[in-house]
Amino acid sequence: MPTLAFTDPRKDLAAWAARLSISKEAVEIYAKSDVIDLHLDTFIWTRIFGYDLGKKHGEGLLGRHFYSHCDFPRAMEAGLTGGVWLITTNPFLPAKVRRNLFFKNLRRFEGEFAKYPDVFRIVRTTAQYRAGARGRKHGVFPRRAGRQLPRLRPHRLRQAGPAARAAHHAGALVQLEPGDHQLASGAPRGQRRAHQPGP
Repeated sequence: MPTLAFTDPRKDLAAWAARLSISKEAVEIYAKSDVIDLHLDTFIWTRIFGYDLGKKHGEGLLGRHFYSHCDFPRAMEAGLTGGVWLITTNPFLPAKVRRNLFFKNLRRFEGEFAKYPDVFRIVRTTAQYRAGARGRKHGVFPRRAGRQLPRLRPHRLRQAGPAARAAHHAGALVQLEPGDHQLASGAPRGQRRAHQPGP
């Protein structure tokens, strides 16, 4: 099993604060918080150009614009406890082709994170995310990008597995529990719901 090479900033909060030129108190608050990036589409470059997600990259030729804005080491060094990672499929292809390609891309997507099971966990629910966080694992919320995948028949979704179902129900990725204050924005009409914090 390969080891993901990154420096865990939480091991030295004072040094982290000094590097960012902010107070240690601010870093302590951040380090205790859930930090979730809601739009990580780095996988598109892995799919098209073979971008190595497990390698720490620089800013690229365009200063992190369009590509090279994130990879696994930098996500962990930024202290991300979770992220919505997009699974992209060419939206201009016929529906049946997009469907088949989606499942192919999904298997590759899952394989990238499976290389580092001690760092990442693919999750769908708040409970799964919390369980992974207790083990210091980054919660991966898979999501298909936009409307690139045609609607699948229920039996196809059942066969596809939990990661595919999470990705297919794009906006409704997180099953919120009582006490969670979060809106599943982008969910299909009629599926948006939020739980307000209890008293």
